[in-house]
Amino acid sequence: MTMKPSNRAKLRRLLGISAAIVALAFAGYGHHSAVINPHLSFFHGSGETVYIDSMDARVAMDCEAPEPARNGNPAPGGAAQGNSTNANGAATSGSSLRPHLSCFLMSWSDNIKHDDEIGMAQREKYIQFGMRRDWVALAGGDSIYANFFRQRPLLDRHLHQWALVYPVPAGRRIDTLVYTGSETVWGKRLFILKRD
Repeated sequence: MTMKPSNRAKLRRLLGISAAIVALAFAGYGHHSAVINPHLSFFHGSGETVYIDSMDARVAMDCEAPEPARNGNPAPGGAAQGNSTNANGAATSGSSLRPHLSCFLMSWSDNIKHDDEIGMAQREKYIQFGMRRDWVALAGGDSIYANFFRQRPLLDRHLHQWALVYPVPAGRRIDTLVYTGSETVWGKRLFILKRD
């Protein structure tokens, strides 16, 4: 059976276009698009995910904003409450010679089964009483332990959030958080913080 030349050209054109569409579809399917991750650091593995975000220390500690300075003198309590950090880890107020507070909001989605009441109770106990000592911050080579911990109410049975506040020496900023515990799937791990 022979085809007319005009039909043969149309068929070739149709096959060429179809091949190009299939090639583009496979190229797009295999290529991972660039996803902008707004978190300072995160880890996902074995069904568990942990996210680390920056947070104002005054919010975590339920402190009100310090009163404005009068006659060049800071308001009472301004040194402790006013020295917090922004998302880049830089002091937002107060003298650059004083230590400042750096706060991180941690979010942890676990993989415990819904019917495992004992596992859920052990996880909750660990978060309330053991989690704080397992996070160490590194600032310019110095190890810093959190001096304040606050757990946020559970968003659901598998999503836990807490805030850790670290006192950071003047002129330094936290660039890495180290998890030293063994109670989680991710184990001992460095979380290098993504800064602008």
